[in-house]
Amino acid sequence: MIWIQNNWFKIGVLVLLAIGIFLWLNLQEVRGISDDVVLKSVSNKDLVGSVKDTYENSTNLPSHNTVCLPKSKYLCSEDGCTESEINVFVLISGDSSNITLSRCDDSPCDTYSVQSDDSGQFKILQPEPKNGMLFKMSYLDLSYTEIITSGTSSYITFGKCKFLN
Repeated sequence: MIWIQNNWFKIGVLVLLAIGIFLWLNLQEVRGISDDVVLKSVSNKDLVGSVKDTYENSTNLPSHNTVCLPKSKYLCSEDGCTESEINVFVLISGDSSNITLSRCDDSPCDTYSVQSDDSGQFKILQPEPKNGMLFKMSYLDLSYTEIITSGTSSYITFGKCKFLN
């Protein structure tokens, strides 16, 4: 205890130096990411409304207890990410032992049997057999991310889900 009292200034300087190095390293990492991946600001608000209109006006949808509407969508490749057209909404149905996921637009829906896993506060759905798609929803705020791979590029969609029951 006496040693700490006699060396408090040196200990404080070392702690501040360690914090400074930690922050500097993290800033370098963030700068590298922001230089490599440029996300444009979302200006798809009219498209979001049209997808919601498509959902609300559809008369031939698969039965479902959850609807997930997109807010933004990007196409990402090794060259970065660009905003992409929002045109698909997601419907989820079934119970914990038999879940289906339907991807719908203004054409008939494509429906998949999915494997369901919980990871902390998240529900993760993947089609069976796997086809390069991942759907992850937060139980906390019902936000979701959907990743669809196409070759070595990926479509990444962000949105919100709503339980209907």
